[in-house]
Amino acid sequence: GRARAGGGSRTAAAVAAAACAAALGVAWCEPKRRLQKHPSEGVRQRDLIRCRGGWNELQATYDVLGAVGRGGFGRVQRARHRMTGLLRAIKTVPTGQHGEAVSSEEEWSRMLIEVEALMELTHPNIVQLHEYYRDVDALYMVEEYCSGGTLEQRLQQRGGRLPPPEAAVVLRQMLR
Repeated sequence: GRARAGGGSRTAAAVAAAACAAALGVAWCEPKRRLQKHPSEGVRQRDLIRCRGGWNELQATYDVLGAVGRGGFGRVQRARHRMTGLLRAIKTVPTGQHGEAVSSEEEWSRMLIEVEALMELTHPNIVQLHEYYRDVDALYMVEEYCSGGTLEQRLQQRGGRLPPPEAAVVLRQMLR
């Protein structure tokens, strides 16, 4: 149901969560509301982009701890957030060939639309993209750090095959 609190309409669960947070003396943030993309609202896409800066700003926020691996789009490094101590994975995606910048603002726009869409995905079986940084040569995506290894590594450890019950669990997670 909906409850009125502070002039806005919130779910009963949101009101209860805020009350619990207040009783425990901790901050509680109401989930963000989705902005409708409609020309009459005067909201431009570039106003919604959640980019935190470039490589220098990333290094001011995170201690880069070392390489985790390479993927199809670039390299992945482990990092620790300086304020919270949380571990994160930073994917570095080169944005041009041989160090050249992305050739047009239109290409950046297409890439950033995809990154913004990734930031909206929240599911237990999808790695969470928390924030991103960009400069002329690269896009740096700060993601949830998963220390369990890859499916490929697990398959190698098991001789190329998973036992049927374990394979069923992995397949169910992938399908979700």
